[in-house]
Amino acid sequence: MDPIISVIPLPGDCVCVRLIGEFDLAAAHALRHHLRCAIALTPYVAVETRGVTFLDCSCLGVLIWALGYALERGGGLCLVGPAPPVLRLLNMTETNQRFRSCPDLSSAMEIMG
Repeated sequence: MDPIISVIPLPGDCVCVRLIGEFDLAAAHALRHHLRCAIALTPYVAVETRGVTFLDCSCLGVLIWALGYALERGGGLCLVGPAPPVLRLLNMTETNQRFRSCPDLSSAMEIMG
C-alpha cells in the first residue's frame, strides 16, 4: 500500500500526523516534509502510526530527526497507537526509549499539553 500522510490540527497547541501504509526509503522525503511542516505549525506533534504496515530504518531516522527538531523548538513528539511493525523496529534498534508512546490522541494531547 502506498503511504498516506495526513496533517490534522488538533485542539490546543498540538497537531497530528497520521501515517497509513508502507514507509520505506521512497517515502522518507515526503515524511520529513510533512513532519517539518507540522512542527512549523506547533512543536507539539502526535504521530499516529496505527495504520503503518511497514517501517524501515530510513523513516525511523526521519522520526528521530523530527523528535529532535520538535524538542529544539520547545515541544515534543509522541507516537500514538504504535503498530506492530513500528514497535518491532523500535525494539530491534533500541530506540523505543527515545519516544513517548500513547494509546490514543486524547492521551497524547494530555502529555504534551
